[in-house]
Amino acid sequence: KKAEEHQIAVTTMVREQDKMVKEHAAAIANMEASAKKATQEHKDLLANMVEEHKTAVLEMNEKHRTVVSKMMQEHEGALAMTTEQNKEEHEATMVKMIQEHEATIVKMSQEHDAAV
Repeated sequence: KKAEEHQIAVTTMVREQDKMVKEHAAAIANMEASAKKATQEHKDLLANMVEEHKTAVLEMNEKHRTVVSKMMQEHEGALAMTTEQNKEEHEATMVKMIQEHEATIVKMSQEHDAAV
């Protein structure tokens, strides 16, 4: 009778152990699947952010180009109405302004690259 009880106890223990091993394997598989999904979602999110950023930069560049172009047209219109001496002074001022503007853009670009 003792041997029989022992055999039942061992069989029960082995079954419980098998069950635990299977549950553990299933839990690990679920965790791996969740991690894989989270990684993919993270990659997708980053890819979307990069695309949105590129689009925003392109739009900003286009707006900037439009504004500068409009300024240049207005400037040339105003220039047509000024005297020769004023034109020379004005040209010097414009060259300086353009250089400052370009330096600002370079600085912004560097800060932007550093931030990204």
